[in-house]
Order: sequence, then C-alpha cells, then structure tokens
Amino acid sequence: MAKQKEIALIFEDFMTRVLDFENMQKLGSQMLAGFQQDLDLFGRPPLHDTSNVVADLFARNPSVRATNYMEAGCRHSYMDKLVVSKLDTHFKKLHNHIMQVHENMLNLQSLVEKANNMMHEELSSMLEKANISEDAEIADSNDNSTEVFTGMKRNKTLRQPHDYVTMMALLLAMLEKEYEMQERIVTSLGLDTPEEVLQSYCLMWTLRPYVDEQVFESAVSWS
Repeated sequence: MAKQKEIALIFEDFMTRVLDFENMQKLGSQMLAGFQQDLDLFGRPPLHDTSNVVADLFARNPSVRATNYMEAGCRHSYMDKLVVSKLDTHFKKLHNHIMQVHENMLNLQSLVEKANNMMHEELSSMLEKANISEDAEIADSNDNSTEVFTGMKRNKTLRQPHDYVTMMALLLAMLEKEYEMQERIVTSLGLDTPEEVLQSYCLMWTLRPYVDEQVFESAVSWS
C-alpha cells in the first residue's frame, strides 16, 4: 500500500502540471489570435484599391498630404512599424510559450517514468515474496485485497498503481502530440503566412484534435 500511496501522490503532481499545460494552451491560443489579428492588419490592401468611392474622393480633392499618402501605397509608415513591432512581440511570446511547454513536458515525462518504475518495483517485490512462500503470497494477497476493498468503500477514488500509470501514460501521449502541433505552428509563422493557413492554425489550436476530453475529464476526477 505504501507504493500505491506514493504513486497516487505522483499522480497528483502530474495532474497539477497537466492543468498548467491547460492554462498555457489557453494563453497560447490568445497569443496566436493576436498575431492573426495584427498580421491581417499589416497585410490589408491599400485603401483606394478596395473602394472606388475613396479613390474618386482622392481624385476630386487632391492635396499634398493626400498625394503623399497615395504615393506611400495608402499606408502610414508609422502604423506599419507599430504593427510590425506588435507582430514581433507576439512572435517572441509564442516562442517563449513553446519553451515553457517543452519544460513542462519534460517534467511530465519524468513523473510518468518515475511512477512506472515504482510500479514495476512493487511487482518485482510481490513476485519475490511469491517465490519464498506460496502460502505467504496467498495470505498477503488476501490481506491486500481486503485492505484495498475496505479503502475503496471509504474512498471511491482509491485506485491501483497500474490505473494511475496507465492514465498518466494516456494523457502524456495526447499532450506530446498537442505540443508537437503547437511547436510546428509557431515555428512556421512569419509575415508571409497566408491568411487561410493562419486561420487553420488558430482553429487547430482551439479544437485540440489530439486531446480526448473524456479521458481528460476522467483524470481530473481522480485528482
């Protein structure tokens, strides 16, 4: 039972870091949406090209300022610099996000490995006892079964080590795929990223195709 409690504690730590991943995912989604919004602003077409009315107004009411504006492609240079600066900020924040998620993933992998090793140590110990005395193994099995059953009646969330390890492995596999998706999205971003591609990125980030919500909700209910 000692190993079971230790693995349960590891699971609690694991789930805390999973929830950290969830918060990072939401923040990353907001950052990507901000990048999309500003990139759309930066890539907007010149004003006079999108409206015949505006082009006609410029032609009917010429001025030095209007002429300079049209010669600049109907764009304000200071506004373009501001938007580029904002895009650079979004870009840096997204890359920092990926670094933080990567660090969290390493911690999650370490916890799964630790719990898995602990479970196998417990199994090896049980097999060793079984080799010493078959009778002792049977008695120990009965005692443990009674203790686990009694504990489950007191606490419905009490589970066996392999339950925790299996759930952790499932969650880790899902989050690893999601992290890989996020990393690919961020590393592919640029000022020349097509609008439709960026829209797909935002949708994928929001929908989270690699995460099974039922598995996630079950894991949360265990902690």
